Amino acid sequence: MKKTNHGIVVIVISIDDLIIIRDSDVDIFDLKKLLNQKFKMKDLGELRYFLDIEVIQSPKGIWLIQRQCLEQIVRIWDDGLQTHFNSIAAKCEAKCR
Repeated sequence: MKKTNHGIVVIVISIDDLIIIRDSDVDIFDLKKLLNQKFKMKDLGELRYFLDIEVIQSPKGIWLIQRQCLEQIVRIWDDGLQTHFNSIAAKCEAKCR
């Protein structure tokens, strides 16, 4: 993290990926220019996914969504847990009569 005249710049490194977070477009442009002089880089634009987490940016803030994890939970539910819980509910219902 580096504090500049324009705000803060944060670089997150994961294996062969860099995420650059900033307060100022000027700072991000200068940083990318500097990094391109030293390393072969490709700008992929705004962050959309990182470590299987979906990133949604809006004027109200940044949303991090683990959609794949939620879909897997739903799939497990559909594949067997639902039947198991329905069986338990049926037994409880029968006892309550």
